[in-house]
Amino acid sequence: MNTRALPFGVVLFFMAHALSGQDPCAPGQATACGNCMFEIESKTLLTGTTGNEVRVLATNDICVFGYSIGIEVGDPARIAVASIDKVGTIGEEASFFEGGVSTDGSAAGVGVVFDFGDFSRLNLPPGEGSVALILNVDVLAEADTTTSIGFDQVRIPELSPQPIKNVMTNVAGESITPSLQPGTIDIRVDAPVIQSVAPGNGLAGQSITITGQNFDYDGLQVTVCDQVVAPTSSSATTIELAAPVCPTVGCVDVVVETVRGSDTDRFCYDPPAPSITGFRDNMGPPGTVFVIEGTNLSFNPSVTVCGVTAMIQNATDTALTVTAPDAPACDIGCAEVAVMTDGGDASDACGFTYECAPPVIASIDPAEARAGDTVVITGSGFDCGGLTVTICGQEATIASSDDTSITVEVPACAEPGAVDVTVTHDSGSETAAGALEFLADQEVFKRGDVNADGEVNISDASFLLNFLFLGGPTPPCMDAADANDDGNADISDASYILNFLFLGGPPPPAPGPATCGPDDQVKPPDDLPECVYERC
Repeated sequence: MNTRALPFGVVLFFMAHALSGQDPCAPGQATACGNCMFEIESKTLLTGTTGNEVRVLATNDICVFGYSIGIEVGDPARIAVASIDKVGTIGEEASFFEGGVSTDGSAAGVGVVFDFGDFSRLNLPPGEGSVALILNVDVLAEADTTTSIGFDQVRIPELSPQPIKNVMTNVAGESITPSLQPGTIDIRVDAPVIQSVAPGNGLAGQSITITGQNFDYDGLQVTVCDQVVAPTSSSATTIELAAPVCPTVGCVDVVVETVRGSDTDRFCYDPPAPSITGFRDNMGPPGTVFVIEGTNLSFNPSVTVCGVTAMIQNATDTALTVTAPDAPACDIGCAEVAVMTDGGDASDACGFTYECAPPVIASIDPAEARAGDTVVITGSGFDCGGLTVTICGQEATIASSDDTSITVEVPACAEPGAVDVTVTHDSGSETAAGALEFLADQEVFKRGDVNADGEVNISDASFLLNFLFLGGPTPPCMDAADANDDGNADISDASYILNFLFLGGPPPPAPGPATCGPDDQVKPPDDLPECVYERC
């Protein structure tokens, strides 16, 4: 949409819709108009003058994609329309803008279509006081009098034989008949005439110079934003004054009045510059919602944190609710917060303090481990100062870590079973209850070494038979005595040892007769007592 020729109030209306996420000109939006109007401004004109601008204003509460206007002069003997202008109107850049004036100046008309191909590119969003057409009026009367300029369905043969109606076109391509408000033209011999207001915009307190004619008659009174303002100086052609405080932002009437009449022009109040006075909840990781407090914050605001655009969740004149973005350029600590509005910029060098995200444990792999084993904890928010890991309440040695994983060595726990794993750093702590199954240390031995002397020989078969049948001492490691690894220590094991030693039979199963190792080949697990084997 092109807003170059739109009044400030219209632009603010459209921006408000944009901030709310609703495009009033998108397909499916409102097509019925509750307040659509064409209005001709009332003016005071001097006798004998030519080319006086009289504006036709449009008000609409739906999006408009085109319009046509028919103008009729109340008394052609007193005033005449000399020409029409599109420069400075909402139709200035329209794809179609055609109109004209009747030969005698008694009628004028125009037809406007903003864009034939793409209505979303150029249109008139809802608003008040948009300049739809400018009439250049000549004054024919030679004495004080009053006449009017109104609306009608007019035919201008020089332009087209078809009548020009007063209509607006909505988003559905339907014709809307607006209400019509004619303008009163007061003709005065020596009435005040405003030729310019300079500058045309500014803040309260701005020095303004009004240039024109006939300001030196009795009863001089100037009003700005409906407030009477005392001039700092005045002459027949200039008035100096300061813009008063106005409760609104946008364009307001400037009226100069004397006993001979009055004239009106416009002065536009700029949005005031924003200021930051404080913050709330402005510490945390990316994604933290915090509040910027200040003044004049609601005029089309945008916010950056550490140079990255932040999402504004809510905006008022005194507070902006903002989500802190992920800002790779900023480490943990202070980050600059900047607020930009139509009125200017404001910033705070330490407006938000980035903190680490609290740790979150997603999984532990493997889920079973013994003391000295390595496990990997996966999750998020691990990359922060003061990182520690405890397993069964004992601090674990961290081998490596990044933001999503920690590799640790499992410490010794008092008892086997499910134990807690806790990750802690400067911004918080997370415990995964019972997340790791702690296993007891495995027994190691040489299978077949019944008497635990470090060798497998005939003495071991004899030691086992003496235990089984003659009341001899118990083997120190019953797993070692279970030579065939069937889960029992009995005569079969003595036979298995002798068969291995003297008849070429198979050696005892893992860990075998020569190398120390755990009993990890037992199927099913045996119920033998705890192994005491000191030869490994």
